[in-house]
Amino acid sequence: MSAVDLDQIRSEVKDGAPCLWTAFEGLAKTWLEPALERLNKRRSHASYPKTFNDPVWGVIELMPWETILLDSPLLQRLRGVRQLGMAHFVYPGASHDRLEHTRGVVEAAERMICALERNAKFRRRFGSDRDKNVPEVDRMDRCATRLAALLHDIGHGPFSHVTEDLIKINYEEEFTKAKKILRDHFEGVMSIAASEVIAVIIVLSLPMFDVLTHREFGTGVDKPADLPTAIAARILGSRSCLKAGYLSGIISGPVDADKLDYIARDCHHSGLSFGIDLTRLISKLEVVVITPDNAPNPELKKRAHAAEIGRFYDIGISQTGLGSYEQLVITRVLLFDRLYHQKVRTAEAMVRCLINLAEKECGAPFTIKKFFSGFSDDIFLGLVGGIFEVDEFDGGKDQSRAVVKMLQDRQIYYRAFAFAARYIAGMNGLSDQEQQDTRARLWIKLLKKLSTLKGCAEIAEKIFKSKKTWSINP
Repeated sequence: MSAVDLDQIRSEVKDGAPCLWTAFEGLAKTWLEPALERLNKRRSHASYPKTFNDPVWGVIELMPWETILLDSPLLQRLRGVRQLGMAHFVYPGASHDRLEHTRGVVEAAERMICALERNAKFRRRFGSDRDKNVPEVDRMDRCATRLAALLHDIGHGPFSHVTEDLIKINYEEEFTKAKKILRDHFEGVMSIAASEVIAVIIVLSLPMFDVLTHREFGTGVDKPADLPTAIAARILGSRSCLKAGYLSGIISGPVDADKLDYIARDCHHSGLSFGIDLTRLISKLEVVVITPDNAPNPELKKRAHAAEIGRFYDIGISQTGLGSYEQLVITRVLLFDRLYHQKVRTAEAMVRCLINLAEKECGAPFTIKKFFSGFSDDIFLGLVGGIFEVDEFDGGKDQSRAVVKMLQDRQIYYRAFAFAARYIAGMNGLSDQEQQDTRARLWIKLLKKLSTLKGCAEIAEKIFKSKKTWSINP
């Protein structure tokens, strides 16, 4: 178990991303104040675990300390953030929120932990290759993993990924530095989303530390002061701060609780039934023993050599569970293709356009405090467009109101252009193979440009300013 210095990370993130740290530590203080007040007034173990009826998992159970966080503004604000952004414009039932998803991820994580615990027990007792060194899941491992499941989405603002991209653009340099710092301190971390950076900053903040280490929080772990870094490690999918290393990918990994819940939940609410067998897939999870002899690549071989006992343990799926896993992968691809409908993308583009217009009409970019003001998606839309007015929130004016009115009436823009490699012209005189290779190179260049909001805006402006007259067939 690799240790992580909380004070060192805080110091480095404060220096490298001062605006992000100051803004989100301040928000964490506001959001967690009711939780601290509740802790100051309650007795130890004063309440029982709380149950919820869920359309995907049936009955979900949250521990008393998890309920304290759930009932705070930190998580309750997710009640107004739709899981699928603007997808309800195409699939009316897809209006579920991130709070519902969050509870589901906790349940999925718990079931995955139980499945791996069971398999680890079998590994220690049975088979010709039984291994008594397979670590058990201790209280810290389970508590940190469940809390990470509960907190993994707290970095999302209104419309989820729509505003996440805009915030990332405004603070791109700070996000880049923060990601590097987190990768340096947490072992095995690869890509980090902007929302995960925000979530980790909140988890590592002083207000969250005060809650997690409060004498009445009641987790029962031996060292509550280690909870922030352990939770952050789970959100990032790191191997740090973990006794049972095979739990590292439960919240962020190839097969994680987040994917299991959102794929099943999005299918359920959108009415797209692809028949995923979650029960069987989870039951087929197992602890995989990696040694220098069986490591499939040099990186894993190096890790096995570096381990104290010459081996390490990771999460895997048995051969009999590969069918269920393939079903999950195929469903994810189909779901993305069906849900990310052109009208959904257009509506999300209109929301981004609205925010950009409002910023121009206000004369300044929106602050983090505005994006995380705690209003639901619909109210935030009205505030940005100047339809509603509240203190300390200056919205747009005439142009913004026009876009809001179009969104409210579902008058969505039409798709004017479709991009594909086969549409690239100017290849006359080249052989078929040369045309194919040239188009492939140009297409990759275009895709790289279109992968960022800035690149999309530049291409859109070029199209708009083109001297050529475009005709649109009805």
